[in-house]
Amino acid sequence: MLQYGEIIEKLNIDEKLSILTDGSFLATLHEQDEHVPALDIRKLTSFNAVGEYSYPSFNALANSWDCNAVAFVARGLSSRASKAGVNATLLPKANVRANVYANGASEDPYLLGTLTGQYAKAVAESGVTPILTNCALSDLDVAYADVVPNPKAIMEYYLNAFRIATSENKNVALATSYTPLKGNYEKTNVELVRALVEKHVTGKNAFMLCAKTSAEHSVSSLNAGYVLSVKGHAEVLKEAVRYYTELRDSVEAGVASAEELEEAVVEGLAISEDTINEAVDSVLDFASTCQENATRRRLSVQETTEPELIKLAEQTAVLLKNAKNTLPLHGHKKIAVIGQLANVGEGRTALECIQARAGKSFAGYAEGYDLSRNRSDELLAPAKALAEMADVIILFVGFGEAREKKLFETKCLTLHGSQSALIEMLS
Repeated sequence: MLQYGEIIEKLNIDEKLSILTDGSFLATLHEQDEHVPALDIRKLTSFNAVGEYSYPSFNALANSWDCNAVAFVARGLSSRASKAGVNATLLPKANVRANVYANGASEDPYLLGTLTGQYAKAVAESGVTPILTNCALSDLDVAYADVVPNPKAIMEYYLNAFRIATSENKNVALATSYTPLKGNYEKTNVELVRALVEKHVTGKNAFMLCAKTSAEHSVSSLNAGYVLSVKGHAEVLKEAVRYYTELRDSVEAGVASAEELEEAVVEGLAISEDTINEAVDSVLDFASTCQENATRRRLSVQETTEPELIKLAEQTAVLLKNAKNTLPLHGHKKIAVIGQLANVGEGRTALECIQARAGKSFAGYAEGYDLSRNRSDELLAPAKALAEMADVIILFVGFGEAREKKLFETKCLTLHGSQSALIEMLS
């Protein structure tokens, strides 16, 4: 029995599939029919570019070990999201940094779980339903483990942050990955995440989804219970529905066997419209819950001030060395900023902030390198010329977001070629 049968009957197949593969489609339908519950899912970090000031990243906040700082940032960002009409948001990934190539905020699952729990709690208090993201074991985790991970190790280490966060916040959803692991782990994520939900997440929000699903696994993930993919493939599901109908008709005509139809479903090639309807019903129920949560908003947050953000920056920064007491900068020294990474990111960039703070002491900016190319030597000369004019150089180097995502493939921790040349030139 479908809880939202009357609404589902009015939807065509394209609308149903859009509900299952687009985290914001229900918000559009709600504008057309107020009886359809609204659901607008977006990444919480996307709201860092909305206000006048930017907040520290979750990875930076983990450096502070400060739950109050984490909650402060979460309230600020979720307040911006709420004002934009968003009622569910994907939180920063809560994966433990299990190896040198992994992208995680901390190696300590207890610390990570505590901070993630505080982050989720603050978001929920702002009337936005928090979605814990990337609750899954990856091929990278398996490849760099000292021993073959067993269910206990996975639950108590790799996914422990999610266990802690869900134990402390009953009003959360989980976003996971359906991509099968290599070897004998094909069902690991499905089974363990479901066990995590059943044990620690109670109530109507015991909801599992995928932040992103590959075309190859679109049907299989839906059949496994991940009924919503924030960024999915409606055309793949539509073809699977068509193929199911074709096979079903062939079975009824005696041309194909029931076993063939069942095999196509198991292999993720076919799916019935009844299954689609059940999935849509589940998403509508989740959307209704998110709407209810929005009405329970307990906090009204004012936009963060610059002094508050400076204090946050001090808490989250890690200063490894300060030779000759160069920092903090004093006096009226001419300050040059060099490095493309100074001028990238969401919201106000580091370059803009330094320029605003330095005022007349700002000597200028030079890219120094191009992250899209390994060598960009033509940018070295302008950087050298600027450096010669300045008393102090603030140099930005690093991998960049695109290269960070590929570290597990390249297994290379050396700096970009032009960055190394730039450092050598300025030394």
